[in-house]
Amino acid sequence: FGIHEDMKVLKIRPSGFIYKTLIEMCGQSFDWTRALRYLSQMTHDHGFPDRAYSAALKVCADSQQWEWAVQMFQNLRRAPGHPSAADYTSLVGIAMARQDLKLVLTATREMSQLRLEGDACTYKYALRACEEFADWKLSFKLFQEMRCARLSADTEALASLSSALQASSEWARAVQLLSDDGMAEKK
Repeated sequence: FGIHEDMKVLKIRPSGFIYKTLIEMCGQSFDWTRALRYLSQMTHDHGFPDRAYSAALKVCADSQQWEWAVQMFQNLRRAPGHPSAADYTSLVGIAMARQDLKLVLTATREMSQLRLEGDACTYKYALRACEEFADWKLSFKLFQEMRCARLSADTEALASLSSALQASSEWARAVQLLSDDGMAEKK
């Protein structure tokens, strides 16, 4: 982007905010390589740029550069107050795109331990992973967290929850949950 080159010519050192903005602009054109170059330069100029790493994580994820995105997430672990709920949500989306259900569950467990709330999509993906691994305890816990966060479960999330409970012979819990959500047939 011309602004960065203009700043170099004028010998103006971009602020962290400018770098973060440039990285976000790279996301609009899926130019993940340029985003990583800006991130590298910013790290050199300003030290660890946690918000810029979050922006670069999103650019890599949106550009389907899964390995780079996972690396961005790992780097975020060094920043105080990070990874954030939004960072974890990005990681869960990346893991689903890679069909890495183990990573979905790992990220979801970490979110839960850190008391970070995801969005409805994060929970849906996590419930799908729980279904795959028949982890009814985590599935049940995530569904309760979802309710506490006042997020509504779509049919796919409820089906994943029900399947996880059924696979582990937790029929009574499955019926109770589906009844509470108005999904079970009323007599």
